[in-house]
Amino acid sequence: MLPSISGPFDVLFIDALKTEYQRYLDLSLPLLRTGATVLVDNLLWDGRASGSQPDDGRPDTAAIREFNRRFLSDPRLLATIAPLGDGVGFAVKR
Repeated sequence: MLPSISGPFDVLFIDALKTEYQRYLDLSLPLLRTGATVLVDNLLWDGRASGSQPDDGRPDTAAIREFNRRFLSDPRLLATIAPLGDGVGFAVKR
């Protein structure tokens, strides 16, 4: 569906299959205007996304850990993760 819609949009909210988070972000960013807000749910993943926790072997956990690393270092975004609920990523598109 994303390739068939046009922007620019002001807000993006991601809460879906954890293994698809990066794909959704990459497909959506070109549709966002500069200064748009990006919100991503479940980034603490019940504490399992922390590098201080042992790897539980779940694909979702590995995907969230990798997404968090990329989300926080993405030059297209000014991003942070807040410990609200199960973790919420907040970003502004540069």
